[in-house]
Amino acid sequence: SGSGKTTLLNCISTIDTVTTGNIIINDKDITKLKLKELEKFRRDELGFIFQDFNLLDTLTAYENIALALTIQGRSHNKIDGLIKGVADSLGITEVLSKYPYQMSGGQKQRVASARAIVTNPSLILADEPTG
Repeated sequence: SGSGKTTLLNCISTIDTVTTGNIIINDKDITKLKLKELEKFRRDELGFIFQDFNLLDTLTAYENIALALTIQGRSHNKIDGLIKGVADSLGITEVLSKYPYQMSGGQKQRVASARAIVTNPSLILADEPTG
C-alpha cells in the first residue's frame, strides 16, 4: 500500500505522463511516442485489468469484451469467434448476455480479464485484479 504500484502501471500504460526517465517496451521508448503512436500502442499492444474492472454498465459482457476489438477494426465474424474462444477458456459463456449488475464479482473479474486477453496484446497490465 502506498508504494507506487498504481502510479507505475499508469506510467507504463501511458495514462500518466512520465516527467523523467524512460519506459521501454518491445524495444520502443514509449515516453517518446507522439499522440497517434501512443494511441496505436495502447490499442494494439496493451491489455488492462483494472481493480474495479471498469465494465460499462450499459453494455452486456459480450459487448464489453467486443468493444476493444471493434476499436481495432475487427470484423463482426472475427469478433464473435474471438469472444466465444476466450469466453469458453475463462468459463464465462453463460454470462455473455448479462449486464455487469447481473454478475458476481468473480464473473466481472473474468469478463474484465477476457476484455484484456481477447486483443492478444504484447503486455497485460493488472492493477490488483483479485481485489
